[in-house]
Amino acid sequence: NSHQSVVFSQDLGFDLICETTEGGIKQERPVVGKTYGMPSSRSALILFMVVYLTTIHTYDTKTMVTLYILSCLIVYLKYAYKEHSLEQLLVGALIGSIFGKVVVYLTN
Repeated sequence: NSHQSVVFSQDLGFDLICETTEGGIKQERPVVGKTYGMPSSRSALILFMVVYLTTIHTYDTKTMVTLYILSCLIVYLKYAYKEHSLEQLLVGALIGSIFGKVVVYLTN
């Protein structure tokens, strides 16, 4: 399925982009870990998938709201467990959202 390959390739792309960016920015995580935290690749991936899926499919309002609430909850948990700062999560979410729209534009 072409949508599955798009999502899979974007996951690999996000990891590469975020790891390269994290190494360049070198912003520590709230609790020091083995890797840097800016931007959050998980935040980028989650928002990419939600934006991509809600753009290519027509969902009822309840389903769309549920998808966005769940994605925000997952991102919030990264903040609550001090895996990322709010800034790191928001930058990752912005990158993922932009990529979601760009990929839809390029594949249609």
